[in-house]
Amino acid sequence: MADAFTAIIFLFHDHDWEADLMIKVFSTRAYFIGAMGSRDTHDRRGARLRHRGGSALIIQRIIGPVGLIHGARDADRLAVSILAQLVAASDSVSHSIGMKAIFPQHS
Repeated sequence: MADAFTAIIFLFHDHDWEADLMIKVFSTRAYFIGAMGSRDTHDRRGARLRHRGGSALIIQRIIGPVGLIHGARDADRLAVSILAQLVAASDSVSHSIGMKAIFPQHS
């Protein structure tokens, strides 16, 4: 099960498969839910999720398009771009949940 230290990234090219899986991950405590695709794809994704009963607040948990380098096409650049975004997001989550108390050696 995904906990507060889990990131979930959807890398589908066929985005029709995503909605059913995304509905399931919304109930997890994952600190990051991201999905590949253009801004238009992300808008269509949101519409599909609303059609399946997803609330606006839940749908806002999806970061899309995922990655700090927008428009990254090759696998290497996309991977680094996504990992950089995950590190940045985990830093903010670490501070908000008091990571120093959990892992004092990382203070």
